[in-house]
Amino acid sequence: MHPMNWSSIQNYQLQAGQIHVWLIKLPDDVIHAMHEKNHQYKHERRLILEMILENYLPHGFQILENESGKPYLANHELYFNTSHTGPYLALAFSTTEIGIDIEKFKLRDFKVFYEKFFGQPDLEAYPTYLHGLEFLKKWAKTEAWVKALGKTIFNYPPIQTQDYQFVSFTPKIGLIGSICLKGQVKDIFIRELNWSDTHTYHQHITQAYENDLRKKLPTTELKLYLLDETPSTQEFLKGIPQPTFPSICHTEAQSQGKGRLGRTWQSGKSQNILCSILLHMKRPANQLEGLSLVVGLSIAKVIHQATQKDVKVKWPNDIYYENKKLAGILIELFKNHTDTSEVIIGFGLNVNEDTFELLPTAHSLYAMTQHKFNRRELLTQLMIQIYQDLKTFEQQGFKAFMQDWEHYDLLKHKTVCLTQVKQALKGIAEGVNQQGNLQLRDQEGILHEVGFGEVSIQSFSSDEKD
Repeated sequence: MHPMNWSSIQNYQLQAGQIHVWLIKLPDDVIHAMHEKNHQYKHERRLILEMILENYLPHGFQILENESGKPYLANHELYFNTSHTGPYLALAFSTTEIGIDIEKFKLRDFKVFYEKFFGQPDLEAYPTYLHGLEFLKKWAKTEAWVKALGKTIFNYPPIQTQDYQFVSFTPKIGLIGSICLKGQVKDIFIRELNWSDTHTYHQHITQAYENDLRKKLPTTELKLYLLDETPSTQEFLKGIPQPTFPSICHTEAQSQGKGRLGRTWQSGKSQNILCSILLHMKRPANQLEGLSLVVGLSIAKVIHQATQKDVKVKWPNDIYYENKKLAGILIELFKNHTDTSEVIIGFGLNVNEDTFELLPTAHSLYAMTQHKFNRRELLTQLMIQIYQDLKTFEQQGFKAFMQDWEHYDLLKHKTVCLTQVKQALKGIAEGVNQQGNLQLRDQEGILHEVGFGEVSIQSFSSDEKD
């Protein structure tokens, strides 16, 4: 008999042979969605899984699926599995392959199922009222075995106990469970979590992070929105009726992320930083020249501090490393007043993304360093740096950042092509002026100062224009 510890899981550092099981009771609307097999249930289940995973892997993680559609964690020695029955959802975590299945015990014509999957039942040794129970125990054991292998119930090898160990358990009255672990089971810890706890926990985390940001920026007025998914962080902030300044929106995924010149920003879920900030600037719109460059410099400084890599800023709004794009910036004017303005600064930074098959010119901090980063800590540093630099920008304009730009300028002394609507200008980039305008000397020696346009370095291929 293996010890079953029905207490809070205090330590998220799993040791070999230890199993953590989380049991969550779902509300009626989610149960209905589960039966209807609609998107809400998948979304809520994924949200709970990711919330719990953050405790085990605070530096980030990526969930993938194998050929059988079974989820697993990429590049981590942490394994998990899920199961649901009736109103209950169970999640199991371990350091080796694991499968879990829970079943709700109820009277039904179990013999049909038994014969289909296990052959003719031999139940003479059991009282009649236990026949269904024995079937469910065998069914749960088989399901746990199949899940540990990453297979389906219609395609799995015979159960073997040489390398795998099975544990039967009763998590709640009326429930039967089975766990299959590769290796030897030493301890099993089970924690029951109410559905309201998951949402309260998320609110608690958001509030604590918001208070932390208030102290570090510093500001007494700040509103933080941490979202699981949204079409666009820019549009989310635009839709707030009476916004607080600043308001910060970060999402794990966005389906209609906005990039510069109407492009979309693509990003893997829970891998990167996708953020927008709604700010009240003490400058009118006609005095915001160079703002995107300042934000680019802020992001570049934080990346350099975190990686010690020589990153560059590409005029007017991108961050690069070794000619590959790490981050992009989008600034939109929200409202303009006589002496002030309201702007939304959006940026996407590739942090822990490790696959760019469809984006060969993209880069990430992980690809640069082979190191996973804590995105929340990184976001905090970004907010501090951006907030600090914007205060300087409000007081002194872009001229205060000329020396920084000299250091981070990707284009300086390079041959570039500047495209503006229907015309193109080719020449040598010679930095920027005090308004943040690009200085470009053409082939005839004439110096042009331009405030907008799309730039490509001539040594880059045409598909690397941004």
